[in-house]
Amino acid sequence: MALAGKEMATNQQINSIVCNKDNDPLFIFFSLQKGRKKLINLGKTTAVPIINKSEFGRIKIPLPPLETQKQIVAKLSAVQEYEKRLIDQRAKLKELFDSVLHKSMSNK
Repeated sequence: MALAGKEMATNQQINSIVCNKDNDPLFIFFSLQKGRKKLINLGKTTAVPIINKSEFGRIKIPLPPLETQKQIVAKLSAVQEYEKRLIDQRAKLKELFDSVLHKSMSNK
């Protein structure tokens, strides 16, 4: 699942959603992410699971008013940013731990 930042073309095996001015693309993206397991289960088992166009077309995404979508996106984006900072901090803590461990082992 990906969000294109500009107009693009895809082949027939790629399902796409084109948002209009009444919908926030990030809201649609977050909504689809929430239902990711369901989407994976819809994929037909081949070398690469594919959801056929008619199956994909039956997916329902609840769409509140645009302003509500934007508020939800702002909150979810803030949560994602916080999560990213936590992941970065955890990586730095692991580096520190490994460094202290390495130094303590080298001193013996």
